[in-house]
Amino acid sequence: MYKYEKDWQILVVDDKKTNLMLAEKILQEEFNVSMAQSGTEAIAFLEKNIVDLVLLDLHMPDMNGFEVMSEIRHNENIPVDLPVIFLTADDDKAMEVRSFKEGAQDFIAKPFVPEIMIQRVRRVIQLDKLQKNLQDEVDKQTRKAEEKKKQFDSMLELKTEQKTEELEANMEHEKAAALEKLREETKKQLAGMQHKYDTEHDRISDEILQSMIKDVSR
Repeated sequence: MYKYEKDWQILVVDDKKTNLMLAEKILQEEFNVSMAQSGTEAIAFLEKNIVDLVLLDLHMPDMNGFEVMSEIRHNENIPVDLPVIFLTADDDKAMEVRSFKEGAQDFIAKPFVPEIMIQRVRRVIQLDKLQKNLQDEVDKQTRKAEEKKKQFDSMLELKTEQKTEELEANMEHEKAAALEKLREETKKQLAGMQHKYDTEHDRISDEILQSMIKDVSR
């Protein structure tokens, strides 16, 4: 038996009690079975209980199977992806096609054949759980990928900020070094001009002094 299969919850919906009793007899050894005799009763049950699968009769007086299916898909208190298998005595291909278009996972013909009913119920639930597990894993991996991307973006932003700070620091250093070099060159130029001025001043002063000495000697 598939793991946890005994814990699977099945809701059988049929207006005929004999069909309910027969379905319960076939399924109760394998699954947990609940029953409803109308679409209204089924909806009320599903709003308060979690099931793994609904076996839904197509022809019922208050709400037919398609109407119940529509209510299941649009009722916010019922999982929208709840698997449904239609029960029908119709040998109508058009009805079969419509069943799948309405969102049924499969159908089971009346009168019920126990082996077929059990196998189809098991197959639909296993496939549904496999798909949900796969989706959960996809969601999990997606969240991991998004988290890694956030971490990468944060690291990239930090690295960019650090690099910008380093560049700004280097620019400031280079600017300071250039200013210092300009200062030193300016000092040298001023010192050279001062020396030239002092030399010229001394020469002129010496010439004036020599001229004054000559004038006195005359």
